[in-house]
Amino acid sequence: MYQEQQVRKERQQYIEFLQQKSMQYQSEIDAMKEKLARNGYQPSITHSSLVKISQEIAELNKQLVPLKEQIASFQNLPPDMNLARIKLEEARRKLALLEDELSSKVDLTQSEK
Repeated sequence: MYQEQQVRKERQQYIEFLQQKSMQYQSEIDAMKEKLARNGYQPSITHSSLVKISQEIAELNKQLVPLKEQIASFQNLPPDMNLARIKLEEARRKLALLEDELSSKVDLTQSEK
């Protein structure tokens, strides 16, 4: 019976010790939260939120690549619509000349066989 009382007493002391530690830790947590608030802490700057933002930026950069390529294809066009039509016609003529040249070279190689 004496041992049971001793065990209960030790357990009670241990429980009280844990409760005191819990209150001490809670007090330290509250003090640290107040310090964070004074220093301008915002939930948006946690590591996990910054990682998420970084991933979103990486995804947006991936989406940006084809758009930049599309814009680059228009960079050489003149700003005036009439000038753009002239440039387009010049490109068509150049394409026709290249196709004729290719066709004639293909004909030459076939005739040599």
